[in-house]
Amino acid sequence: MTTVLVVEDEVLIADDIQRTLVRLGYQVPSTVLSGESAIQATGELQPSLVLMDIKLRGRMDGIEAAAAIRERFDVPVVYLTSHSDEPTLARAMGTHPHGYLLKPFTDRELRTSIEVALDRHEMETKLAQRERWFSTTLRSIGDAVISTDRALSVTFMNPEAERITGWGQEALGRPITEVLRLTDDHGQPIASPVGLALERSKIVDLPENTELTVRSGQRVAVEDSAAPIVDDRGLILGGVVVFRDVSEKRDLEARVARSERMAALGTMAAGVAHEINNPLTFVLANLEAGSEGLRQAISALSGGPSDPLQRQVVAQLKDLEVLLTEAQGGADRVRDVVQELKIFGRTDRPTGAPIDPMGAAETAIKMTAHTVAHHARIQRALGPTPRVKAKEGTLVQVFSNLLLNAADAIGEGQATQNVITVRTSTDPRGWASIEIEDTGPGIPAGVLPRIFDPFFTTKAVGKGLGLGLAIAHHLITELGGQLSAHNQPGSGAVMRVCLPPAEAVAEPQRQTPESKSANPARRKVLVVDDELAITQVVDRLLRAQHQVTTCTRATDALALLNRGERFDLIFLDLMMPNMSGEELYHRLSALDPEQAQRVVFMTGGAFSHAAANFLAQIPNRRLYKPFSIETIRTLARELLE
Repeated sequence: MTTVLVVEDEVLIADDIQRTLVRLGYQVPSTVLSGESAIQATGELQPSLVLMDIKLRGRMDGIEAAAAIRERFDVPVVYLTSHSDEPTLARAMGTHPHGYLLKPFTDRELRTSIEVALDRHEMETKLAQRERWFSTTLRSIGDAVISTDRALSVTFMNPEAERITGWGQEALGRPITEVLRLTDDHGQPIASPVGLALERSKIVDLPENTELTVRSGQRVAVEDSAAPIVDDRGLILGGVVVFRDVSEKRDLEARVARSERMAALGTMAAGVAHEINNPLTFVLANLEAGSEGLRQAISALSGGPSDPLQRQVVAQLKDLEVLLTEAQGGADRVRDVVQELKIFGRTDRPTGAPIDPMGAAETAIKMTAHTVAHHARIQRALGPTPRVKAKEGTLVQVFSNLLLNAADAIGEGQATQNVITVRTSTDPRGWASIEIEDTGPGIPAGVLPRIFDPFFTTKAVGKGLGLGLAIAHHLITELGGQLSAHNQPGSGAVMRVCLPPAEAVAEPQRQTPESKSANPARRKVLVVDDELAITQVVDRLLRAQHQVTTCTRATDALALLNRGERFDLIFLDLMMPNMSGEELYHRLSALDPEQAQRVVFMTGGAFSHAAANFLAQIPNRRLYKPFSIETIRTLARELLE
């Protein structure tokens, strides 16, 4: 039943209203005479509605009492008064009453005022609850939300929007373009998505690579959409934009894309290196053999008496030797490029025994000292670091590259005024930290994000391939470490290598080599490679000392072995069509394990996980393409002795 509290300082009128209300079906527990009593009774009785006389005896009139009741108890108030002057009406309306009833009134007017007030209060309560629910929801969601009116002035911001933009509630009433300053990734302003949503009357997605300039001036990557706010009649009330900070997501996507590019480059490099290595092997070997033959011929012709024709022949041979030497130098440069490409195609990790990175840093300093001396002075700040698990040559390669890059960035001409500092320490994680800091101009902001990309270079054509830093980054990543770059305040750049500490392991015992024969006996050698020119090169290099048999197909070699042929040394290409070197090795191991131990794998690098795992599991020696004459002759001599 609806409970009504009557506040009236005239007792007879109060009793009359109470009787009327009871007759109309309402419950009236009591009537009160003053504003103070009205507030107290409302708190105790919790009525559904208060009928409040405006003019009350005492210090508090009905308007003051109604304001207190509304603030404390949220109970609807209907004013009862015989006064209707404008000032009193204005004061009363300022308390937002639910009705206004002039005395004298009829039963019907009384009932109507009460029912209208109760219905209005119920609707207001439901609306307030709904608004609180929506407000709580918007404040609780993880995305940033900003709403505007039709004039694009901010009307609401949830905590996430405040956190991202740096604006608080002082943003309310400001233009959305002042609070939400959006640009593309080149810093060019873009149109307000809320304005576009209102103009087009539909949802508008933020453009790709959108960035938000927050109140502090920092730029963060954002994404999502804006939409018009439309009521149930189709009228546009304003707009709302929902967005989130995706800086970390963009960074992760960039790293994933970089990894994918590196993987694709590795696959490409593996194929390119393999295709180049085979012809490069016999080109280098033939150039070296030709140069060696020419030197012998020149020596023989120059040893005794000579005539003009003989002297002319010797001069021509010397010119030819120069040409071959220059050609060999060019081929050596191609080999160096292939060696760099092979690093991207490797599937094994360049790990080794625990070493002190300070030693590798010192070696790199010594190796680059002559070049760096023309650019800057080397300054050491070598603090203690943990030992790391890596091959010393790998770290020397990385540090040398970073030192040479620092020197190149500084330029020549002011070596005494510039410094390259090599600093080693232990970072807070317990990792080894190696920094190479220069006093050069620093790395341009537009270049910094790309310096580790393969083939990216700012050097002039012919000065570099853009692989040095990419290879260094690749090698350090393979070791489980990190290579990063940043600029020093003022000038200069810092390259930082961080490597995880290695657990101490026992040093392997070295075996004492057996005595070698100065004149090894003539032995049988088998060469298996699908590149005919390579088999011919090896045959040419070894046939003077040994009996050489060559095969360009693994199946032909297997047929020889199945017939009982035995060889003292087998040079076997790892990657071949139809039957690979690995498969032939397994067949030979089953057929003749002792002969399988004599296999030397010729390879330009193991470019698959399976091949890498295979080579890691067997003790056999490797001969890496392209190889020199001395390399293969020395290897054959060592193994055959």
